[in-house]
Amino acid sequence: MLHRALLLSLPVLLLVLVTAPIHPLVGVLCGSGCILITLLLEGPEGLSGTGSDLSEKALAVAEENASRLGARASWVQAD
Repeated sequence: MLHRALLLSLPVLLLVLVTAPIHPLVGVLCGSGCILITLLLEGPEGLSGTGSDLSEKALAVAEENASRLGARASWVQAD
């Protein structure tokens, strides 16, 4: 159920980004980075962001995903 709610929320977040851009974006507890990366790629051109997570493994996955997809993101290990 949570995943479905999240998928329904992404279009709303993208609409907010297009109408009132916020630069840069910050993703807390980013995990694999999929939400932050999607917002960066689908939002206004030139959008950048930073994702943080406690897990080094999650950050490694997020960094690879962003690199592979061409998203301008930086990653920080933080609590």
